[in-house]
Amino acid sequence: MLVALIPLITLGSTSYFKSSELVQVEFGNYGRSTIRQLKLQMDTNLKQMNFIADNILTYLIPPALSKLSDHKPQSYNELVEQNNFLKFLGSHISPNIIGAFVITSSGYYYGSNEYLISGKLTEWPEWKRAHDEERLWVGFHPPQYYNTFFQPSINENKVISLIIPIRKDYSIQSGSKILIDMDAGELVQLFHSFEKDTRSHLVIRSPGGDIIYETSDNFTPQTNDVVWKDILHTNGWIIEARVPAAVFQSTSKAIWKYTLIFILLSVVLSVILAGFFSATITNRIKQLIRSMHKASLGNFTVQIPVESADELGRMAASFNHMIAQIKSLFEQIALTEKQKREAELKALHYQINPHLLYNTLNSIQWKARLNGQKEIDRMISHLVDVLQDSLNITQELVTLRRELTVIHHYMQIQKFRFGESFTYISGVDEELMDCLLPRMTLQPLMENIFFHGLIDGQGTIRLQIRQSGRELLIVLSDDGVGITEERMAQILKPPADRPSRKGLGMANVHEKIQLHFGETYGISLKSKPGMGTTVLIRCPIRKENVNGQHSSHDCG
Repeated sequence: MLVALIPLITLGSTSYFKSSELVQVEFGNYGRSTIRQLKLQMDTNLKQMNFIADNILTYLIPPALSKLSDHKPQSYNELVEQNNFLKFLGSHISPNIIGAFVITSSGYYYGSNEYLISGKLTEWPEWKRAHDEERLWVGFHPPQYYNTFFQPSINENKVISLIIPIRKDYSIQSGSKILIDMDAGELVQLFHSFEKDTRSHLVIRSPGGDIIYETSDNFTPQTNDVVWKDILHTNGWIIEARVPAAVFQSTSKAIWKYTLIFILLSVVLSVILAGFFSATITNRIKQLIRSMHKASLGNFTVQIPVESADELGRMAASFNHMIAQIKSLFEQIALTEKQKREAELKALHYQINPHLLYNTLNSIQWKARLNGQKEIDRMISHLVDVLQDSLNITQELVTLRRELTVIHHYMQIQKFRFGESFTYISGVDEELMDCLLPRMTLQPLMENIFFHGLIDGQGTIRLQIRQSGRELLIVLSDDGVGITEERMAQILKPPADRPSRKGLGMANVHEKIQLHFGETYGISLKSKPGMGTTVLIRCPIRKENVNGQHSSHDCG
């Protein structure tokens, strides 16, 4: 009996401790990663508010315009000046920015909308406190200073406000203030989703310790709580999530419960079997022990055939049930890891705020048109088209036609830069235009040619795309300076295996192709110093069917 009990207890305990440790580590990593994503999202929104405020301050620097008055316009010049300023403020409004205002000391204001009640605003305690601050951030408060009669929904969500006093040296009366209001509803939804997923208590504090946001449920911090914390770069706010130790260890307790049940059942069955069964039963026990050994080595696909309804049969069923539970837990861990990776990828995509870029480029384009700079206007138009594809993360696989459209806009930008110094020759079968490949595959390679291949943009670039059997072949070549063998050996290595982070564009494209289509596809290089470079891209032939799913067959 001892021979049977010792392996059962040892293997059961080993399985529990290993599974419990792994689950706790992965849950902790998930929490820390999610806190980082919340911090990045908040930093992005706050940086957008900072950018708008800095733009307004720049606009107000004399002699950009004559001094703005603190009352309604009383002359035609004042009216024109006010209208231009109001248009400028309105150009910064986006779905999450609900208001951008400049309020004078007399209460008269310039704003992106007409819903502000300056009398209520000046009575707001935070407004008075802002006089002694360089930049005052006020988080997650109801904007009671808006007129809800004209826009009833404006007070439904809480907002984050940025208040900046205007002291002197600006084209407006000293003592005026800038107010930027951002709708915080989307952030609050993210907080609630995080709190629900992790069963945690979330608190955001100012650098001085004031509570800016807190989970509504009653919560008493304990010394053994699991704490995840991070600090916003923009204004120093501290975001902290606390998970009670009992919640954090709940999964481990479930594993321990199944382990105890299994061990107890094994003991009972071993006592019964020790007295009544013969060599035939012994063989079945040996089969059970072998399966447990495989499970202890990490093989959780092992199953014991249940051939009868006696004690050994029930033991086998209990073992299979335990293995299924452990396998299910590992699948949950794998899913959590996948979600973590997707969240990190989205964070990288969102590090550049599209609204900020588009607003900035539209402002530049508007000024270029006013000054009659048609080439700059067209160049920015092409740049916006390239950025729209670069920042659009809704579709990872796009058609070859869309990729070539991006290349067209990119080459137009390079023509503005280098003129007729380079020649671009392309040959593409029209049948292949609906084939799919990872988004932004060709543009980084074209960029490498101009930055590393051609000198001062002088040379010839050739792009040939054809079908070879079940594969799509893309050949991109140039007659530039070429690449040394030492450099070529490093160029496609993952970032972690490279001595330098320079030239990651081609490695990233290579990795994206292999992630989507497998390691048999990707990029290969041919090059010699002084004789140019040829890049060969191999992808499977795929296109999108009418249901929006991908299929592997001829694009034609």
